[in-house]
Amino acid sequence: MEDERTAKVRRLHLLIVDLRELILKLPSQMLESVATRSEFESVKRRAMDRLDSISATLAPDADFLGVVHEFRELLHSAKWAVGSVPYPEAIPFSSDAMRTEMFGVAGRIWSSCLSDGFSKDSVAEVLEEELDHRLTSIVTSYSSWWRLARERLSDGSVKLTDGLLRAGYQREGHRAMPGPGGYGV
Repeated sequence: MEDERTAKVRRLHLLIVDLRELILKLPSQMLESVATRSEFESVKRRAMDRLDSISATLAPDADFLGVVHEFRELLHSAKWAVGSVPYPEAIPFSSDAMRTEMFGVAGRIWSSCLSDGFSKDSVAEVLEEELDHRLTSIVTSYSSWWRLARERLSDGSVKLTDGLLRAGYQREGHRAMPGPGGYGV
């Protein structure tokens, strides 16, 4: 049977896995409810509430193990990741936004056809440029978000893991963790 300290270390280590799952699933959950910005923000709020719940539940374990700073840093990084997931502005979801965008695209098609002649190729070129611009915008936005979120979450996870290793090592009655060569630092 594991002792209280080991159980707390295990719970906090599972937090790292749970946060990774939460963050990785978040964009797909948001895209399922992206019809309006308010629905999108609602998914973010629910994820933030989940993080607050996790924090309230596991903060005593972090305090007991002496990893409060690392624990808070990881949760702060997770909250930043959730709160900064970009709304896909390049996609018009409401009927008014769609109508406005379609008028803009129709105007560009009309201008192209007037200058290049009315052809299927002129229309296809304008539509292809429009789609390429929107997809590039979305991919750039999410890539930038994920690059920063991944870096912050990875750093926070490593720091908490190191803290948990220290806490586990101290349990064994050692004063310091072994260094890279296996010797005390």
